[in-house]
Amino acid sequence: MNKFLKLFFAALFLLVLSTTSVLPSLAQDSDSVTNQSPVIDMIASQILEVGQSLTIDLSYSDPDGDAVTTVISSDNPAVVLAEGAASQLSMTGVAAGSANVTVTVDDGLGGKSGTVVAVTVTEAATPVPTDTPTDTPTDTPTDAPVASDTPDEAPTDTPTEAPTETSSATDTATATDVPTAAPTDAPVVSPTSVPTTSLIIRTVGGLSAAQQLDVISRNGGVITSSISVLRLYIIDVPSDQAADILQHYRSDAQVSSAELDKVRETEATPSDPQYSSQWSLRKIGWDSVFGTITPRGTAILAILDTGIDSGHPDLQGLLAPGYTAFDGSSPYTDLNGHGTWMAGIALGHTDNGEGIAGVAYSNVTVMPVQVLGANGTGMDSDIIQGIEGGA
Repeated sequence: MNKFLKLFFAALFLLVLSTTSVLPSLAQDSDSVTNQSPVIDMIASQILEVGQSLTIDLSYSDPDGDAVTTVISSDNPAVVLAEGAASQLSMTGVAAGSANVTVTVDDGLGGKSGTVVAVTVTEAATPVPTDTPTDTPTDTPTDAPVASDTPDEAPTDTPTEAPTETSSATDTATATDVPTAAPTDAPVVSPTSVPTTSLIIRTVGGLSAAQQLDVISRNGGVITSSISVLRLYIIDVPSDQAADILQHYRSDAQVSSAELDKVRETEATPSDPQYSSQWSLRKIGWDSVFGTITPRGTAILAILDTGIDSGHPDLQGLLAPGYTAFDGSSPYTDLNGHGTWMAGIALGHTDNGEGIAGVAYSNVTVMPVQVLGANGTGMDSDIIQGIEGGA
């Protein structure tokens, strides 16, 4: 009996210990539940006239079911006034120009989301005067002749001269009002729009929607569209300020990339006569890049081979200082031809009407490292020496 009681109390003690260790773990797991930010639908860009008001219904939700509040602001109240209730956004055009209206949804627990509405305000349309005169002239004479049925004298047998027909009325109608010349007031011409340039901005990861909008606000530009999942914003900036604004974005630590929104064309074909036989370039999609993208960086490509013929016309101006593993030889000579062939494939001048098109068509030079002889063979020790000397 005593043995049974000992076993019972031991089991009870273990149960109490396991319970006390589990409860804090459960409490910790409960505290670690992450609050989810509200979600708000994007709103398309809007165009208003001065004095015009517009109300838009807002659409948002909170995955956790938390109560949310909305904050609405305009970065240029002198152009657009923005206000609203919980589910509506109201905007009024104040003056011609552009502004960004930000709508932020906050659950009060650290979760925020926002969207930006790009608004353009134009001058109100001005009525155009017509050229129609106010009074139309008539063709009716002012005085009509009066005929008399009673002769003044008795008829005689002696013929008299035939009376002449006279009339006090004139055959020419006189207009009472003469139309004036065209109105002197010319139609009002609307202000000329400022040329703009589009930029593609991508923010770094880890920023909230509100922080991403702060990046755009401090660097400038009007958001025309965005792709939230990629943290991409397409913005318009004045063309004469595009270079400076682009540099501001590239210098911002919270910007991952900033590029011009370039126009792309269909695949280009170089003028090199042997390009049609270079099936491998089309295989790697080279033709969809050439003519549309110019690499900004530079590179030096080392080719360890039989040397490179510096006189080849497709390689002029592309050779960097080289190295040869053989005494009395030069890396700029190629008695075999294989090294020159490899250099032409890699970076031969493109679209110059000669030879083939090089894969690296821009901003690449080649370092000839001669480690193979005229017969196309070489020792491992020569190749190792070439790697060291070329480096």
